Amino acid sequence: MGTLTVPLPSIPDSGLHIDATISEEELRPEGVYPLGIISLRITGLLAPMDGEFLFRGLLTGVFAHPCDRCLERVEWPFSTSATWLFEKGPPVAPLGDNAASSEDTVLDDDAPGVIRYQGSVLDLAGPVWEELVLAAPFRILC
Repeated sequence: MGTLTVPLPSIPDSGLHIDATISEEELRPEGVYPLGIISLRITGLLAPMDGEFLFRGLLTGVFAHPCDRCLERVEWPFSTSATWLFEKGPPVAPLGDNAASSEDTVLDDDAPGVIRYQGSVLDLAGPVWEELVLAAPFRILC
């Protein structure tokens, strides 16, 4: 299992502390354009809560891109907080032909911050990637 894949039985009643340093290559979905992240750290607490699981944490790292004005490399540090509620239930109907498997963790567009999952494993990679995409700067200037 990956660094951000958490088996439900491993989460104690007091919560599970997450502290992971991961590369963008390990996290980026297949076929998706790179964000240019040169370092990424995920910290937080994943705690059980009445049959659901709540993650509260922080994503910190550095984007590296050419300056949009002079094309010199610019490193842009970021820090973004994340709060996700993992709720057991059927995956949200996927678009297209890619059906979700029984172990998938799927973001629920109807309830922002709520992530539907099935099976006995939580995968934090999808929510982390979404937060990174939202944190990416539109334009970087030196």
